[in-house]
Amino acid sequence: ADDASGFEVDFEALRRLPAAECQPCRFAYHKPSAGNGRCVPQQWPAIAGTSVCALVVIVVLMTFVRCVYLRRLLRLAEVERESAEKDRRIRQAVTGVTTLEFPLAVMPLSKLREQGRLVSYEEARDAGALRFCDTVESAVAFAAGLPVMFVSHQWLSRHHPDPKAQHYPAILEAAEALCARQGLDPESLHIWLDYHSIPQENTTTKRLAIGSLAPSPAR
Repeated sequence: ADDASGFEVDFEALRRLPAAECQPCRFAYHKPSAGNGRCVPQQWPAIAGTSVCALVVIVVLMTFVRCVYLRRLLRLAEVERESAEKDRRIRQAVTGVTTLEFPLAVMPLSKLREQGRLVSYEEARDAGALRFCDTVESAVAFAAGLPVMFVSHQWLSRHHPDPKAQHYPAILEAAEALCARQGLDPESLHIWLDYHSIPQENTTTKRLAIGSLAPSPAR
C-alpha cells in the first residue's frame, strides 16, 4: 500500500516485527513517559514519610506534656492532702488542750490515807473516794480553789504499781511535806495518781483518760 507521501508501506511486514516488552517499575517508582524508559522515584513516599514522622513527634510531645501535667496535678493533690492533714492535727491538738475527753479524777489526801494502799480507779470510784471534773473550765476552777498534787511514779509490777506497798507511804510523806512547805491544809489537798485517776479495766475509757493528760497537769 502507498501512504500519502508516495512511499509504499508493508503493513504485513510491520505486523510480523516482534513487539517490545514494557518492564514495570517497582513500588514507589514510575516512568515519566510511556515505554521502556528509566524508572524514577515518585514524590509521595517522601511526603508520606515526612508526614508520619511529624505525626509521631507530635504524639510523643503531647504524651510528654500530658505526663508532666498529670505529675504536677498529683503533686498538687499531695500537697493539699498534707496541708489538710496538718490542719487536722493542729485542730486536734488545740481541742486536746481545751477539752477533756474523760473527766479529771482526783482523790483527797484524807481518802488516800483511809485506803491504806494504792487502789485502782474502779475500786476508788465504787468506794466514793474520787472527785470528778467534767470540763477543763471546772478543772481550772477546782484547782484554783483547792491544791492538787500530780504524782508520777514507776510501776513495780505489770498488774499493780505498788504490790508491796513501797510507794504508798512515800506518796503520803511527800504530800504531807508539800503541805508543810507550802502552808496548805492537808484536808484540802487532792492527789492525781495514774492508778486511781485512770480506768484500768476498760481500754476505751483508759485511752480517753490518757488523752486528757495534756490539759489536766498543764492546768
